[in-house]
Amino acid sequence: MNLRPLLPALLVACLVGCQAEEPKTAKPAVSPVNSGAPGMSSAADGPGPKVAASVAQIPAELKHAAFDYYGLGNEEPMDMEVRTTADAGVRTGSQITRFKGLEDGKALYQVERTGGLTELLGQMDVTLEADGIYVKSSSVAKVGERDVEMPAKLDPGTTWEARTVVDQPGRELNVLVKFTVVGEQSITTPKGPRNALLVTSTGNGTMMTKNVRMDSKSWYVKGVGMVKSELKFTDAAGKASTITIQEAK
Repeated sequence: MNLRPLLPALLVACLVGCQAEEPKTAKPAVSPVNSGAPGMSSAADGPGPKVAASVAQIPAELKHAAFDYYGLGNEEPMDMEVRTTADAGVRTGSQITRFKGLEDGKALYQVERTGGLTELLGQMDVTLEADGIYVKSSSVAKVGERDVEMPAKLDPGTTWEARTVVDQPGRELNVLVKFTVVGEQSITTPKGPRNALLVTSTGNGTMMTKNVRMDSKSWYVKGVGMVKSELKFTDAAGKASTITIQEAK
């Protein structure tokens, strides 16, 4: 499970969308369905790369730290919950990362989401390469030619930058974020105690033409993916809003 490049998009979706709706109570996740949205394949898409039987066929040189902590070897769906200061409700949904095959030395994956996660984050495709993981497409944010999702090496002190751009009426966002690997630490989620890799971020940009600052903390469990993330948005007046997304019990 990972939402790294879409956390700013998640924030703007919640701050705008949640304020326009009545608070929602938790709903059970449903099984992933191919909606035909960007980032999802369908029969009409035509032939794609040859599908490998399992992630076991991925070359050893691609199974670096990012592969492990991003959870690309995790073929089980993850139930998640989203809470925000914008309302008192809880949004729920599930995510599953599907290995689609190998192409030109790269491993291709589809990230499928259901329930509230579909509404807020949409679907996305990523590629696993020797130097890291890259976003190939997203149904809710613009994707550059080489958008780094996560570098291959995740030693403490490692940094990288990524820009998130959302160009939807009433939800415009443009923010440049710098990420830093802090290191392993113990956390607790609804599923219990976890030993996880902490990655923090800080960024500045504009949301609906207004200056914003964004800070986040995300925890990744080796072999599982991201199990918790806290995102804080502060406007020019100093007013803060937060979102917490974490694995559900």
